[in-house]
Amino acid sequence: MSTGLIAISVVVGIALIMGLFYISHSIEKQKAKRALMIANLSEKAHRLQRMIDRVPPAYLPKELKVLLLSEIKKRCEKLVEAAPENSKFKKNLDSVNGQIADTQSSTAKPPAPQFRTPQEANEIKASLQELSKAVEAFVKSGVLPASQGQQHLAKIQMSFVEANVNYLVSQGDTARRENKTKLAIHHYQKAIAELTKRNKNNHYSERIAQLKATLSELAGYEEPAPAAEAGGTGNELTKGLDDLIEDDNSWKKKYF
Repeated sequence: MSTGLIAISVVVGIALIMGLFYISHSIEKQKAKRALMIANLSEKAHRLQRMIDRVPPAYLPKELKVLLLSEIKKRCEKLVEAAPENSKFKKNLDSVNGQIADTQSSTAKPPAPQFRTPQEANEIKASLQELSKAVEAFVKSGVLPASQGQQHLAKIQMSFVEANVNYLVSQGDTARRENKTKLAIHHYQKAIAELTKRNKNNHYSERIAQLKATLSELAGYEEPAPAAEAGGTGNELTKGLDDLIEDDNSWKKKYF
């Protein structure tokens, strides 16, 4: 074999090796990219589903729940497309479609949750704060118009108020059953003060009247002066509500 043929063979061999290396590298790169995409989609879908599971149905409006489920569905569809061989992704997609159908057809009004401890109430606070961040992210990404985002956030704030008041009333009812009248009065008064502070457009006037009627039934109760009702330091959930409203004001300044 001539020197020229040997040189050509060597060059061709090197070219083939480099070509195989490039192809192998490209395949590995595509696999890594696909795996990262699947991991990101799975994590986001799981986070949104966890949010739905943690927020009590009474505090998650139907339209907002459908929006969250629709975002989960988008990610599940991409997962099925990226990994059609994975039966788990298909089952998850079917499950989400079922949840959407059930939510849209449901007409039942979920009961308000009952909180036995401040820890339970604070868990709801954290879930509602996470929900508000999700709404903000939807607006930022263009999934949700800013006006609708503002409406959803207002409802989340209302849920914060209701969570706090429900906890206080539950504590008051427990104290009343245990004949701890002074403690019951204390909790009911705090609930009334909370509702009064948030009573824009008389939204909570009926609930305030109901609680005042409950107070009037308790022996030894005297109607407090307006200044006394406005007092108190609040509880942890009330502080959480104030923090959320402060965050919301910043959110509105950012988008409106």
